[in-house]
Amino acid sequence: MKDNKNNDPGFFQRVKEFFVNSFNYPDEEAENEFDSENIELLPSSRKAYKHRKVWFPVLKSIGWAALIIAIALFLSISILQGITDIFGFEKESEAFEITLTGNENLSDILKILNERDIVTQPAAFQLYSTVKHWKKSSFEAGTYTIKSNMSYDEIISLFKMGMEKDDIVTVTIPEGLSVYEIAVLLEENGVCSAEKFISALETSEFGYEFVDLIPQSELRFRKFEGYLFPDTYEFYIGENPVSVAKKFLRNFNTRVTSAYYDRFKELDLSLDEVITLASIIQKEAGKLEQMYRVSSVFHNRLESKNYPHLQSDTTINYINNYIKPFLASDNQSMYDAYNTEVCKGLPIGPISNPGLDAIKAALYPANTNYYYFVSDVNGEYYYAKTLSQHEANISMVKKINAAAASKSDN
Repeated sequence: MKDNKNNDPGFFQRVKEFFVNSFNYPDEEAENEFDSENIELLPSSRKAYKHRKVWFPVLKSIGWAALIIAIALFLSISILQGITDIFGFEKESEAFEITLTGNENLSDILKILNERDIVTQPAAFQLYSTVKHWKKSSFEAGTYTIKSNMSYDEIISLFKMGMEKDDIVTVTIPEGLSVYEIAVLLEENGVCSAEKFISALETSEFGYEFVDLIPQSELRFRKFEGYLFPDTYEFYIGENPVSVAKKFLRNFNTRVTSAYYDRFKELDLSLDEVITLASIIQKEAGKLEQMYRVSSVFHNRLESKNYPHLQSDTTINYINNYIKPFLASDNQSMYDAYNTEVCKGLPIGPISNPGLDAIKAALYPANTNYYYFVSDVNGEYYYAKTLSQHEANISMVKKINAAAASKSDN
């Protein structure tokens, strides 16, 4: 019995025969078969026909060759893209936060990763997951921070074992900082660029209901000033600025509960008015025990026709330190909207990011008849009902401050 393999010319031999036959002229027998059809051709027609017979196989061969090259290029590009995606080559190191409820499966995770451009080749990821025997049908609930330049192995390991603590930084945001100060603190801790963080706040959509309650005004300098809740946070080093901003706003949304909103209504104040007042209280009163009395002074002024201006120096400090340095040209209308020596009642928006203590003080002021207060360098506060009493307090504070300065010089 003959071996069938010896009768098979092989793939490359068949390809060779294809191209050789494509370029051969028809043999004599083929020409005779054509003549037997009793079709008379003019000499010029016969010449043209022969040219067609010569060039058609050539063009056909070129077409096949072009198709093969195109397929090869397509496959090469696809393979390169897949390799780039698998190993995270040539991707910027940007971190994204992904929150899972615990009900997601691999397809859900892959969809999220693809939407964030962390995985650009979903089919390759599916195949890779299968090869690695990673077929989880569900995932632990929690918040995961994933870098855009992670390899598939790193992504899979992250979901298997959780985040590496070495890549996480803990940052404490004190009460009363401005948006700019918070941005600088984040940059100093390697979380994200201060400039990109501020830009993310101004240009991104966050989806929280309270955001719709923040007034829109051309005179307002920072949209989310007052709403970056001060607390201790864990951030991913190099985290996406939008993800960082969401952590602050999510915390605000969680901490300022419906009970607070009920109190807003009782006082006939909006969310933004309360946060604005709290931001001033936060800057004016360094101690918790003073916050409620300072709050009473501002509430008494807001409710009195005789004291149309809050006259808080902290609003002027905000203008000079956190508005003017960041404007290309002067905007007096904006300055006046924040300056409580000029504007009536509350300024156009918050001047700091207050904590819960200041917010509570804004909602529950002490019951006093004070309209003035002043503090000395030792942190003591002096309250007054009348202007003359206040002026006497100012005179006393000047002496106390001068004595303290003299003592420190010695």
